[in-house]
Order: sequence, then structure tokens, then C-alpha cells
Amino acid sequence: MSRRLVIGIVVLVGIQALVLGIYLWKRSAPQPTKFAAETLGAASAPELAFERVDGSHSSLAESRGKVVMVHFWATWCKPCREELPGLLALANERELSLVAVSVDDSWEQIRTYFGGNVPSVIARPLSPGVHRLFGASTMPDTYLVDGNGRLTLRYAGARDWKSEAARSHLSRTVAELERH
Repeated sequence: MSRRLVIGIVVLVGIQALVLGIYLWKRSAPQPTKFAAETLGAASAPELAFERVDGSHSSLAESRGKVVMVHFWATWCKPCREELPGLLALANERELSLVAVSVDDSWEQIRTYFGGNVPSVIARPLSPGVHRLFGASTMPDTYLVDGNGRLTLRYAGARDWKSEAARSHLSRTVAELERH
């Protein structure tokens, strides 16, 4: 083999190793995270009347003037069970107005899931299928309703509500909606 050919091969292998090293370094570097949400057309939120675990009734309309997160979930939904603790913690920490609407058939299922200690933000709809009026076709599905009762954002599917991206996104978004 000629000396020029050996040098050429060594140079090509070196360039390939350099490119591979840069690729692996960039791939392992922390990537900026964006908390994705679907922007909705600001239509009025559907009527949502619900029951709390204590038997009291309320509605989304009673929350006018406040930004409200409406979360549809079920005890039989594995992604819901994984996501819900983080969402409940976030709502508690950020004093976020949350209505976590279970589509389960009875309070018994919900009480069993929470070991009898159901958080006050958990509710059951007074009308079955109301989640479909919001546009939810799978669980979990979460909506942000502005102070005027308009649907602004949808978070389809399970999310990591414990993440810094979620916290940052919600802080900015809720603050912006409260200004308007």
C-alpha cells in the first residue's frame, strides 16, 4: 500500500471519529425542553357541573374571573395514575385552580384509589360524557380555561407535571392569562 493511501485512510477515519464524537456529545447534552400545548380558538368552555367528594355541587361557570385547569382522568387509566400525583402537587404548590374530573362510574372507585382520602380538587361530572364536549377522546386530557370561561390550551395525553418545563410553562401562561 502506498504511503499516500494510508495517510488518506487515516485522515478519513479521523474525520469520521471526530464527526461521531461531536454527534454523541450533542446528543448527550441537555436539550432545552418546551412544554407542548395545543392552542385552542378561545371558544367558550362547555358547561361543566360537577360534584365534590363531600356531596357539594359546583360548576366551571362559578370560577369566572380565575384561570382554571380542567383535567379529565380515570382510576382505570394507567397514564392517568402515573400523571395525577404530579398534577395534584403542582396545583397545590402553585395555588393553581384545578378541577380533576374523574370519568369513573362511582365515588367508591375513586375513594378506593385514594385510600379513602380524596383530595378536594377531585370531582365527578353531573352529566356523563361531558369530557367529549371539551374534545377529550382519550385519557388523560387537560384544558386551561381563562377567567372569561374560554378554552385556551389543551394538554392531550399524560404529562410530566413535576418537570421544570411544566412549572415554567404554567407560571408564564397563567400569569399572562390573568393579565388579560
